[in-house]
Amino acid sequence: MNSLRRKVSGREGGFSLVELLVAFMILALCLTVIFRIVSDNLRNIELAGQYSRAVMRAEAELAASAADERLEEGETRGAWEDGYRWRRVVRVYLPWDDAEAYQVPVSGYVVTVEVSWENRGRDRTVSLSTLKLRDSGRRPPGPT
Repeated sequence: MNSLRRKVSGREGGFSLVELLVAFMILALCLTVIFRIVSDNLRNIELAGQYSRAVMRAEAELAASAADERLEEGETRGAWEDGYRWRRVVRVYLPWDDAEAYQVPVSGYVVTVEVSWENRGRDRTVSLSTLKLRDSGRRPPGPT
């Protein structure tokens, strides 16, 4: 009988409405942070893929330039259908001040290929350069 007369404290077992609201708020904040992190990672993966495609295209343009025997100084431009644009600049490479003072049998050209595209309102660019040597037709003076 003693158990029937037990005093009931002012608080019963279970959770109050305020405790449930606080728990749901904490859960909502944690989920928001987790979703934001996942979303940022997906964007970064997409951007990394775009950079990879741009580098492969720039390498292909450099390879095409290297195969071109009639390489001439100047600039050419173009675009692909998926929004990537390219620009190729060919400059004569002279590692010395007076080109006529040195009669070397090769000519050097610096070939730079720049691939650009737009990602989320920002312009992105990848630039690759190489040095191409070709026979200049000149022979250094020497004993005949």
